[in-house]
Amino acid sequence: DFGTLEVGQGPNASAPLFTAGGAAGMAFERETGWFRGEFEARYRDPVAQTFAGPVLGEVSVSASDGWSTMVNGWRDFEITDRVGAYLGGGIGGAGYRVVFDGEYAARGARMSGSTRLVGFAWQAGTGATWLVNDRLALDLGYRFLAVEGGNAQIIVDAPPISFSDAVGTRYGASELLFTVRVFEPF
Repeated sequence: DFGTLEVGQGPNASAPLFTAGGAAGMAFERETGWFRGEFEARYRDPVAQTFAGPVLGEVSVSASDGWSTMVNGWRDFEITDRVGAYLGGGIGGAGYRVVFDGEYAARGARMSGSTRLVGFAWQAGTGATWLVNDRLALDLGYRFLAVEGGNAQIIVDAPPISFSDAVGTRYGASELLFTVRVFEPF
């Protein structure tokens, strides 16, 4: 998986990450496949990056404590009795903590901040499934997640003055997921 934190005009953080979670839902049989509705909850590893320059100094930005809860709809298509494909997406909420730390060496100023953000999230995805038996399937899928997180606070301490500012943030993740589906008949 790969996550990106966009922070105003930068610096932005991009890094590989690990994601884990679970989902529960209902599947409704249709003539050429299934329609699945589900509730999903996931955790994401931190995304962090440090930048250094001759004027800017060293600045780091990170997104940690990443989570999401989504309501999804997926449309499954049967290719054979055992192989299928699906596509769909969902909406929900997600959150993360944005942390800034750095210095403007040429001016003797420090920058810092830590803000927990929660915002609207959406995702879209596709994948392929292999039905092992009537109650178990293996799923290899791709998801793109986008979160409108809101404004993160930055405090700039540049003696003799200090001030704070709000910077807009967005979080996105491209995720390759391996899932084991267990079907429980009711």
